[in-house]
Amino acid sequence: MPPEQLRQVLIDLLDPKERKGTGKAKGTEYLNAILRGEIPIVVTCAIGMTACVIWLALHELRTFIHLDRGAEVNKGDGLMRIALYDESWTGYAKRAESPIVVSAQ
Repeated sequence: MPPEQLRQVLIDLLDPKERKGTGKAKGTEYLNAILRGEIPIVVTCAIGMTACVIWLALHELRTFIHLDRGAEVNKGDGLMRIALYDESWTGYAKRAESPIVVSAQ
């Protein structure tokens, strides 16, 4: 997938409103901050497969941006702020001792 298409898929994932053109869109803003290492992110999903694909896509896109616009993103900056939760939420929730905190955000 070309980098610009990959970028748009990630923006849509972060904020579906941006794709639809409704509300105040934040997807582009969030993705740029993630790729610059300003916002740490932990990629998760229900069974583990989708999270791995998203983690790889973020790393690939960040690498492309570094190669294409080296001055904009410093090498190594932000890479370690994209983490992968290596167990599914399904597995985590099955353990009685696993804390689950629900927030309004």
